[in-house]
Amino acid sequence: MDEMGLDAVNREVRFMCDAMGEKWPELFKTLGLLVEAGFSGREEGVGFYTYARGKRGKKKPNRGVYQYMDGMEQDILDVQKIRERLVLVTVNEAAFCLEEEVIGSPEDGDVGAVLGMGFPPFLGGPFHYADSLGLDTLVNHLKNLAQKGYAYYAPAGILRDMAKRGTRFFS
Repeated sequence: MDEMGLDAVNREVRFMCDAMGEKWPELFKTLGLLVEAGFSGREEGVGFYTYARGKRGKKKPNRGVYQYMDGMEQDILDVQKIRERLVLVTVNEAAFCLEEEVIGSPEDGDVGAVLGMGFPPFLGGPFHYADSLGLDTLVNHLKNLAQKGYAYYAPAGILRDMAKRGTRFFS
């Protein structure tokens, strides 16, 4: 987000939140607060990181952002948990897209996610990742997060059904 500029990311997120409705979290309100407070990203030297002027690549975590995250559970700031949650929410949304016929196949979803939105290619795309994790495990992770109050993690019906049947996206 820092590389793109928090103001640009915030505009896109607001657009997506309007389109997605209640499926998108309150967490994104924090992004708007950060932009209002002047956290703009790498170009201006301060965002989720602070940047040393004239020293490309020198950055430090900006502890000033924490004051805008009041009330969030502590582990949300853990880097590994952030990565896991970003991947899980993307996998879940990809499953909703397949379920709602926004995409035609898991192959289309994997290619689109990797090439179009930067899903980590080493995970093979959201559908390959779901298979590698195991749909039972995936559904349980999603249910646990949803029960913690993150409703947008409620697993897509297609994931729940496939987990019950013991099937996979790819054989």
